[in-house]
Amino acid sequence: MACDILQIQQDNSLSCSQKLDKIQNLIQNIGYLPPGGLHHVSDIFEDCVQQEHAKSLETAYLISEETNILASSDLGRGLEAIGTHDINAVNQFTRQKIQGQDLKKAHYLAPLIPHLYRGQENEMASQMPDWYNTYSYFFIRSLKRTIEYYLEDRASKGDFDTELQVVQTELEDIAKTKT
Repeated sequence: MACDILQIQQDNSLSCSQKLDKIQNLIQNIGYLPPGGLHHVSDIFEDCVQQEHAKSLETAYLISEETNILASSDLGRGLEAIGTHDINAVNQFTRQKIQGQDLKKAHYLAPLIPHLYRGQENEMASQMPDWYNTYSYFFIRSLKRTIEYYLEDRASKGDFDTELQVVQTELEDIAKTKT
């Protein structure tokens, strides 16, 4: 199965849209994505994010929905590329997913948040009050996933206290307004 993803990645006759369609079809047909394939999907996201940002984001969500990825998955680089390319579209996508307060939609989106906002913690902090007010369950899950991811990543890459400081400050502000 990971070979299928590698073939999709290496097929230069396919457009980015076609590659993402094939990944979506593969996931929908077999109901999961092989763990070894996530690395290749991440490469596809990085290569295609400029041409197909919205479809890359939808594909990432589908992967999370169907495969229940963890915050520390091999998909991280591609998700970071999606967030870096157009964080406003990520913000809009997130709002759409949590508007209906569907527990499952929030559950599947939360593991993506640490990667989508990586390096853009100020933007994440600016979105947190809206997440809290719109759907506190999503807010809590996203925060939990983000802290887990940063703690795991911190062990291998260094100190992320500065990045988390802005999140901590926003949490304190939210707590003050709710008391």
